[in-house]
Parts: sequence; structure tokens; C-alpha cells
Amino acid sequence: MNYPTPLLFHRLGAIFFLSLFLAILKGIWLTPHDALHCATACAGYDLIISKGVEGLWTNLAYDLHPIFSHEFFTLFGLKLFPIDWFLSPIFHVISAVTMIFLVAGLVTQLLVRSGWDFWMALFGSSFIISFGHSILSSVFDFITLAPGLQIFYGYYNPRTLVTPLALGGVLALTHKRMFLGGLLIGLATILHGKFGLRFLGLTLFCLIVWNFLGAKYSGVKQHFSRVEILKFILVWFVCFTIVFLDIKAVEGFLAKFDQPRDANPFLSPLSFAIKSEPDDYFFSYYFLQQPFKVFGLFFSVLFSFFTLEYFRRKSSGLKQAMLLVCIIALCYAVLTSLAGLIFEQAIIDYIPANVQRFITLSRFWDLLWVIASLFSLAGFMIGKYLIFSMIQEKQKARVVFFSLAFLIFWSAQIAKSLHHNENWQWYYEKPLFSFKYFYTKSFVQVCNKDVDKYDAEWKKALDFAKQNDLENFNKQLHKVKILLSKLQEQGGITFDSRPYIINLNILFDLKNGNFSKAIRSLISFPKVDKPILWSCQKVSGNGIFNFDIKIPIDDYFDALNWLKNNSSIEQGIIQPPYIAQFYMRSDRIGFWDPKHDQHIMSLLPDYWPLGQARLERTAGRFAIEKTLGIVNGNIGPHGRMHYITLNEKSILDIKFSYPQYELILTENQELDFPKLFTNNSFSVYKIVEK
Repeated sequence: MNYPTPLLFHRLGAIFFLSLFLAILKGIWLTPHDALHCATACAGYDLIISKGVEGLWTNLAYDLHPIFSHEFFTLFGLKLFPIDWFLSPIFHVISAVTMIFLVAGLVTQLLVRSGWDFWMALFGSSFIISFGHSILSSVFDFITLAPGLQIFYGYYNPRTLVTPLALGGVLALTHKRMFLGGLLIGLATILHGKFGLRFLGLTLFCLIVWNFLGAKYSGVKQHFSRVEILKFILVWFVCFTIVFLDIKAVEGFLAKFDQPRDANPFLSPLSFAIKSEPDDYFFSYYFLQQPFKVFGLFFSVLFSFFTLEYFRRKSSGLKQAMLLVCIIALCYAVLTSLAGLIFEQAIIDYIPANVQRFITLSRFWDLLWVIASLFSLAGFMIGKYLIFSMIQEKQKARVVFFSLAFLIFWSAQIAKSLHHNENWQWYYEKPLFSFKYFYTKSFVQVCNKDVDKYDAEWKKALDFAKQNDLENFNKQLHKVKILLSKLQEQGGITFDSRPYIINLNILFDLKNGNFSKAIRSLISFPKVDKPILWSCQKVSGNGIFNFDIKIPIDDYFDALNWLKNNSSIEQGIIQPPYIAQFYMRSDRIGFWDPKHDQHIMSLLPDYWPLGQARLERTAGRFAIEKTLGIVNGNIGPHGRMHYITLNEKSILDIKFSYPQYELILTENQELDFPKLFTNNSFSVYKIVEK
């Protein structure tokens, strides 16, 4: 029997302490309330849905909120552990450290497998995980979205195990364990479908190109036969089929849901996603109109390619093979990025709608973390080469190199941690917030004789867009411009009217499938400090009024705590649609959330009319359309004004359609309902018919 050697424990201990220090510097969420929110942040409602599965909320009627049904989809990453664990700080601390431990250990083992000694591999893995990405993000504002080697979760997240599983699959493939490799990458796919698809493409590309170039350009004469590659694909496909069937099994639930569908959405789900969350789906968003980021991308790619190629030529054996695979992976990441850019800017308008949607939502280009990782590896190798070139004595060179690497690495990590305040923190009553105000919006409200006329002309423009009548649409734009110019005659104010015209053009393009043009317009959208609200509501007379909306965070959490302590989980609560994350912070079911509901509306066509109907009830017919530019979930002053001017009849109409919504949380106003709670910013009313 082979027992673990002391050397193995020393190495595991070294990886553990590296992981622990990285976790401390990056920050861990410790309080149960905050951990609960963080654990569900990227999964939408899934933890609360899991509560329904566990029996806590299974008695809720379906007319409360369709997303909270126990029949709905729950991510596999949230099914792995009991619900109570998510409320334990220890669970989240262990999860955070374990993730870095597994990633660091697997990257180290991959480097050792490639011919590096352990300590050099350990330092190399620490740079790959953190240092290079810190440089790119700090200098060039380089973006790499999760999951990825550089992504750290300071709490348990459904994506926590994705990267370790994928790396484990790669390690298995280097030993030609095709079944195990396919299984591990398949499990990563079960936990995160989009990442699994992207990683499968990366892996297959590397395997196939290696068969053509591996023997020729490295000293390793090893190929992967077609049977081996097929075995890998089939095992992965079985895992993919499991998650696909799990999704399909519940996909039709919302379509059968008996809810009012009186909404008449102007935009399609894909158009809605493009307008409201372009940062979540598009490569162009990060690089077009931003030359310095483009330079950073080119610099990192060229630096990585030529550095890795230089050392590949100087190496032999397994190390040469590893560097060749790295170059192949770099090329694939660049090719997918270029393909994403071409797709968004040239061909998105010319392919079938279902293909457009699949490609956009899958975000296949998102392999920028590969570029960042290989940039880190290249920088580490250059540093090692320079030190060993200057100091001829090998042992002395190692000591100097490790000392400098340690000093530079930790100094950079500590500086970055202090700069971003990412140090170890214990959060209590107000997690996530260090500022005083929860919601700040500034806008100009105009009340004059043209208010109703402007609104009518704006809607006519949208009608022409809906009919794809470009000639009349342009004529209508001219009328809107004239009305906007009249506004400038009021009180001598001046403003930039371009955003309002650009926004109407974007709506026209999104409605009629001109997605590439709409994306370019959104990316170059001029900044609007104070949007204009044409309305005579809540003002004393004609004129121009400046409003700055600041809601103290203490008032908001005061209201949420009251709801937690004084309302039933079986009572729906109508809440302001312009304030996000009500569900997570209150542990109560709200009516419509600007991030979670709208994200699901884009992803699930079955939920689209339901979510749109709820949005229109609380924020008005054109809540998203009237909001200018890239809104990322914000509703804007039009939606807020609609909500705070809801009268008793409108609220009772909502309750008639959604009978279990018995409470309404609103900014202070006088409603003819029983007032249950009030503070300086909010009131809670019980909706009853007199």
C-alpha cells in the first residue's frame, strides 16, 4: 500500500496557505444574510426556489409569482447542499478557500506535469490565478467574466466548482484518461451550461489541432485517436443531456401558467436583452469606442504569443508540448473573440432568430480569461528567464527569483486589496453597502402645454417603428425634435436632445432586426446626467423642476426589517420596480425586480409576457423603452413616476389579477388604505377594498 509521503503533505500545506492568503486578501462574505444574497446573486431566484423544493414555500399558490413555483428549474450547483448550509458563515468561508485551493492545486499539478518543479509551479500558478489579471484589469480595465481562473467567489456560488472540474478534466486528458476528462468537463457543464459549451469548444480545438501540430512542433509523439476523442465527446454529451432534459422538463411550466397576459410588448426578448443588458452579452460593449482597451487586448495577445513561442523554441519534451497547447488555446480565444465581434457587428442581422438568440445568450466569445491567464504565464516565464540569465549560480538564482516574486506578488495583491477595499471584512446589518443612500436619481421634470402632445408624438414614432415604416418614422422624429427644441425655450435652459432621438432610432432598429446598428448606437450612446421627464404629476404648476432622489439606506433596511418581522411569506408584496434585489434582501416575494425578473424575461420566452405584464402594471407601458441608453436594469424616472402615482383603483386592479399580493411598499404618499408602517422614505399599506 502506498502511503502519503511527508513531501506530499508539505506541498498540500503550501497550496493551502497560498489559497488562504489569497482568500483573505480578496475578501470573504461572512454574515449569513449577506452570504444568502451572494450565493443567489448569479442564480436569480434559485435558492428561494430550492426552499420551495425543500417544503418551506410549497403551499404558495401559483398566482403569487410564477418564478417561485416549486416546479421551476433549480441550478444543480444549488441542489448539492442542504438549504440550511447557505445560512452558515463557515460554509461560505470553507467554500471560498476550497475553490482557490483546488484551482491553485490543479494549475500547479498541470505545470508539474509539464516538466516544472513543484515550487516553480506553485509560484507560477499564483501568478496565473491573480497577478497578471490584476495588471490587465488595473492598467487596461481588461474584463474577464466568470467563470475563469481569475474569478474568485468570497462565498458559495453555483459556479464555485465549475473551474476546478474543468481543470481536473484537462489534467485527466493529459494522461489520456478520456472517460474521466469527459466526465469532469461534463459535470462542469451540468453546473454551468454556457461555460461547459465554451470549454468543450476550447478543449476539442486544442485536441484536434494538437493532432496536426503536436508531433511536428514538440518532442512529444503522442496523438489522440478518433476513438479517444469520440469517447471524450460521448461522455460529455451524456452529462449535457442530463442538464438539457432537466431544463426541458420544466421549460413548459410557464407557458401553462394561468396568469393575466394583457401586456403587448414592443420589443422581443432578444431586443430587450440587447437594450437593457448589453454589458452581459456583447464583446463589442467592452472594446468598441474604447481604444485603450483595444490596445490592452492586442498587447496582451501579442506579448503572450511571442513570449510563449520564444520559450517553446527553447524548450523540449513535455514543457515544449505544454507551451504549444497554450499557444493553440490562445489562438482559439482570439478567434472566438474575433468571431464574436464579427457576429455582433456584421452577421447577427442575417441569421435565423432562434440562432441569433442562442449565440447571444451563450456568449460563446467569452474566453478572455484564457488570454489573461496566458499573459500571466508569459510574464512569469520572462521574469524567471531574466533572473536566471543575470545570476549564473542556479541555487542563488532560485533564491533571488522566489524572493522577488514573493515580494512583487504580495505587494501587488495587498495594494490592490487596499485600493479596492477587498480585505477581510465581517459584514453585519448592512451588507454590500458602505454608502448612505440606496438609490440616487437626478432628472428634470417639465410641465407645460406640450406634455400630452410630446407623449402622443413619441408613441406615434413607436407605432411607425412597429410597422417598419421608415419614411413616416423619420417624419415623426422631426416632430419630436421640434417639441424638444421648444423645451429649451422654457426658462432659457439648454440640453442635449440627441439622446432622445438616438433612443428612438435604437428602438426602431431593435424592433426591425437591425441589431448590429442598435448595438453600435448603444455603445456610443452619449452620457445623460439628468434625463427629462415630461409630466405634470406631483408638481404645483407649469415649469421646469430639478429633482434629486436620494433614499437613505437606513430607511430602506428599516422597511425591509419590518416586512420580515410583520408579514407572512405567503403574502405577496408589491414593491418599487426601480429598486433592485428586493427578493434577496427582504426574504419575501416581490412583484417585479429590475435585474432578476428582466434577466429571466430575456432567457425564458415563456416568462416574457408574464414579466412584461407585471412590469407594465407597476412602471407603465413604456418603462424600458423610454429609459435612455444602456440601462442595465434601471427603470428611469418615467417608471418611478408611474409607480408613485398609482391610485387606489390601479392598486386594487393589480390585486384583482394577483389576489395574494396583500401589501404594497411605496415611497411615502397618502393612499386610502390602512397604513401599517412608515418612515421618512417608505410606507407599507395593506391593500383592502372599502
